[in-house]
Amino acid sequence: SGGQLFAGKTGMLLDAMLGAIGLTRTEVRIGALVASRPPGGMIDPALADRLAEVARHHVSLVRPKALLVTGQHAMRTLRIDPATTDQPQFNHGGGTVAVRGIHHPRLLIERPLLKRQAWEALKQVRTYL
Repeated sequence: SGGQLFAGKTGMLLDAMLGAIGLTRTEVRIGALVASRPPGGMIDPALADRLAEVARHHVSLVRPKALLVTGQHAMRTLRIDPATTDQPQFNHGGGTVAVRGIHHPRLLIERPLLKRQAWEALKQVRTYL
């Protein structure tokens, strides 16, 4: 995978999910909260506020039409609730952007019943584009 985010089976699932809403990986920007996967996949709570601040800055620079956040730890760090049914906004330095959170594709592979919630979030993201 050469350090690519979302490689292997998780990458194939992400590509399929993007394809389901008419996008390819080349049409989206994929970023990470941390430079490398932390031990156990857990984000250090002492760093969470700083990581969220950096993420907000990056979003303000990119100015996306919508933001899709994957993984419980990233959602918790950015204070995004995947169960919400309203139209949540992600606040950043340049304003706000529509945001949806889904479970990490790795977990969706392990627990296919969670895919329905991800599909609902993806459909909402599609409406913002």
